[in-house]
Amino acid sequence: MLDILRNNSRLEALYAMTAAKAFQFCLTYKRTTEFRRLCDILRNHLANLNKCAARRAVLQRVWWIPAGLPVSLSRFNAVPST
Repeated sequence: MLDILRNNSRLEALYAMTAAKAFQFCLTYKRTTEFRRLCDILRNHLANLNKCAARRAVLQRVWWIPAGLPVSLSRFNAVPST
């Protein structure tokens, strides 16, 4: 489910809510294996976002993309420093 939601910026709130409910499920039912897998999935999603942000930063310097273009990491409650 999270893999489907991660690529749609209009569904970031649903992504965050789904991740939070998955964490709560793992804690409530003591599902350690699923908790580790969920952490790995979210870590990979964040790493992919960072890769895209790095590529976008390179393109900003090389091509026509405006320098003020924001990179949204709100689903992880983090604000990138530019």
